[in-house]
Amino acid sequence: MNGFRWIGGGTLIVLIDLRLSGFDVLVDLVGWALIYVGLRAVWRLDNALRIACGFAFLGAVFAVAELAFGALATMFASAVALVCVAVAVCTALMRVAGRRGEPAIERWARVLRSALVVVTLSGLALSPLMLGTYLGPALVLAAVTAVVVVASYVLLLMDRRVAGISTVSSQSIT
Repeated sequence: MNGFRWIGGGTLIVLIDLRLSGFDVLVDLVGWALIYVGLRAVWRLDNALRIACGFAFLGAVFAVAELAFGALATMFASAVALVCVAVAVCTALMRVAGRRGEPAIERWARVLRSALVVVTLSGLALSPLMLGTYLGPALVLAAVTAVVVVASYVLLLMDRRVAGISTVSSQSIT
């Protein structure tokens, strides 16, 4: 399996919170492990992927803390780590696709990177207001936008053209 597909699958596991009798069936730690393994498979393609490895490791640490303590702060820290991984992966895909002559992948990664930043900053700006019930339509719009951006990110990682990018010989470490 291609490294970018491992990253996409791990992202889905981290994001899906499936609980049975209060127990998280899809443990986030498994998702973070898949993300890390996928990043290690492609990390030589671009320096941004090396940075993403560090954030994936932090995400795994936060997932262990969440399992042990169940704190809301660790879930927030894990979400921040996931956004950092996604932005770094999109940055790397932009660069690699540009070097390999894949303008569609480069454009898709550029738009998603911008969307990830905008959605994250919007969510942070709205978070103090989420305590009130008067923001219903705005919160629904923000949630739908976030789902569309994340789904697009995962679809990008699963695209076979992205798999082709990572199978070509990697650049030397600079």
